[in-house]
Amino acid sequence: METPSAPRWRGLSSLLCVLVSCDGRDWRGFLGEFVRLKVAAQKEQEMAWQGHLLGRMEFVLCPDRDLMIDAELGTHSLVFWVIPYSRQSTTRCRSSFPQGREIMKTTPVYLGIDVSKRTLHLATTEKFLDKFDNLPAGHEQLIAMVRKFPHAIVVMEASGGYERLVTEALQAAEVPVAVVQPSCVRFFAKSVNMLAKTDKIDARFIAKFGTATQPALTPKTPENTRKLRALSDRRQQVVEDRVREMARLEACADAEVAACIRDSIESLNTVERNLDEQIERLIQTDAEFQKKAQILSSQKGVGQKTVNVLLSHFPELGTLTRGQAAALAGLAPHARESGNWCGRRRIYGGRAAARCALYMAAKTAARWCPVISAFYQRLRQRGKPYNVAIIACARKMLVHLNTQLKPENRKSPPITTIAT
Repeated sequence: METPSAPRWRGLSSLLCVLVSCDGRDWRGFLGEFVRLKVAAQKEQEMAWQGHLLGRMEFVLCPDRDLMIDAELGTHSLVFWVIPYSRQSTTRCRSSFPQGREIMKTTPVYLGIDVSKRTLHLATTEKFLDKFDNLPAGHEQLIAMVRKFPHAIVVMEASGGYERLVTEALQAAEVPVAVVQPSCVRFFAKSVNMLAKTDKIDARFIAKFGTATQPALTPKTPENTRKLRALSDRRQQVVEDRVREMARLEACADAEVAACIRDSIESLNTVERNLDEQIERLIQTDAEFQKKAQILSSQKGVGQKTVNVLLSHFPELGTLTRGQAAALAGLAPHARESGNWCGRRRIYGGRAAARCALYMAAKTAARWCPVISAFYQRLRQRGKPYNVAIIACARKMLVHLNTQLKPENRKSPPITTIAT
C-alpha cells in the first residue's frame, strides 16, 4: 500500500496519527503484530466512537523513516490514520466499524391468551406458562407475568365479551394487545395439521398465529364510546325482549297471563325510554359525538337510532378507506371463483349491528333520498334482486358518510349529491 503523500494530509487539523513500530526484518512477527494491533485498533476505535470521533481508518505500511516517531524502534512502522467525518473513501464495501447509523431493532415476543368465562391460559409459542382467574385479581397476576417478557405483544381471541375486561386491564397497563377472530386462529392450527383442541394448545397456537401474521393492535376504546356502546347494546336487548313478549301476548289465551305480559311490555317500554334519554344526554355532553351526529343525521334515511349505533359500534368511521369501511361493516361483496366456475358474490363477516342499522336506513333512503332512490332504480332496472340493490345502497351511503367524517371534510358544506 502506498504511503500517503504529504499534500494529501496537509492542513487537516483533525488528523490523528498513531505510529506503532515493529521489527521490519521479521515479517512473520510483523504479521502477528499487525493482527494484534488491528484488534487493539478496533478497541481504540470503539472508544473514539463513543467520543463522537467518527471517520475512516487506514492501516499503512510505511517504510519511510521520516514518518516514524523514533528511528531506533525499527525500519517499518504501522501507521493508524483516523480522519474524523472523512468521506474520501469511495468503496461500496460496508465498514466493519460502527458508523453511528445503525438502527436498533427489537423483535416482539407474542404471547397467546385463551379466554374462557372463568380462566385465562397464557402461553408462548413454545410452552404453556400459567393459568389465571378471569377476575381483576387474576388480571393483575397476568400483567405481572407478561411484564417479564420484554417487548411482549398479547394476542387473544374475541370470546363473546369475556375478553373485554382483560383487554382493558392490559391496555391500562400499557401492554400492546391484539384481539383476533377465533376462526382465523382455528384455520391456522388446522393448516399445520393440529386437530387437537385444549385450552393450553389454543393458547400456544394463538401465540404462533400472532408471530406468523403480526396482527394489528387493538386501539384503546375511549370511555364515552365504551359507555355509549353498553347503553346501545342494552337498548337492543330490551327491544328484542319486548318483541318476544308481544309475540307471546298474541298467542296467549288466559286473561291473567295476558295481563302479566302487558305489564311486562309496559315495563320494557319504560326501560327503553330511559335508555334513550341516557344515550341522548351522553351524546350531548361529548363534543366529538355532537359533530359526528350532526354530519350523520344530514344524510336522508339516517335517523337518531342509526346515528347511535354508528357512533357506538363504528367509531373508526372517518378514518378508513372506502374499501375498509365496507368490509368492516360487512357490506363488501366477496368473490367466489375457481377456474371456469364463477359463483355468486356474497357479503359476510363484519359488524352485524352496524350492518343492520345501515340496511334499515338504506330502505328509507331508497324511497326518500333523490340520489339513493335514482341509484336503486337503476339497479332494479338492470335486473338486480331487491336485497342486492338495498345492500348496494347501504354501501354507497356508508362510503359517503365515511368521506364526510374525514377531518379534512368536516369544515366543508354538506354534499347534496353523491357521485355515482
